[in-house]
Amino acid sequence: MNMTRIMVGLALILGLTACGSGPPSQFGDSAPFGSNDDQCASANLRNEADDEQVLDVAIECLRTEYEAGRPVTVDVDIPTVEGDPIFRRYHVTGEFILIVDDSRADEYGQGIVRARTCETLEFGDGMPEGTDCDSVNHPGFPEAN
Repeated sequence: MNMTRIMVGLALILGLTACGSGPPSQFGDSAPFGSNDDQCASANLRNEADDEQVLDVAIECLRTEYEAGRPVTVDVDIPTVEGDPIFRRYHVTGEFILIVDDSRADEYGQGIVRARTCETLEFGDGMPEGTDCDSVNHPGFPEAN
C-alpha cells in the first residue's frame, strides 16, 4: 500500500515536470510573440517601404498608453538585413517596464535573449529606450527557438 502511494506520487511529480509546470518566472509565463491582446497591435516589419509607418503606429500606441499610466504590451518584429527576425517586447505594468530582445532566430547574430526591467521609457526617433535598467532572466518567446 505504501509502495503504491510512493509510485503514484512519483508519477504525479514526473508528469508535472514533463508538462513544464514549474514555478513561473517573476514576470509570469512568456506569451507567444505577437499574441498581445492589448489595445496596441504588434508591428511586424519586413524591410519594406511601409515599415516606418507600421512602427510609428505601434510606438505611438505604446507612448499613449504608457503616458496615461495604463498597462500595455507591444511586440515588434525587427528584421535584420538578411531578413532574420529579432523579436522585441515592451511590457509595461504599474510595477515595472520589461523590455525583452530575443535574437535566437538571427543566423548571424549572437542568438541570445536579453531582458531588462527599466524605471522609465524614453521616446525619440526610432525605438523607445529604457532608462535605469537592470538585467533579468527571461525565457524569450516560444516560436523564436
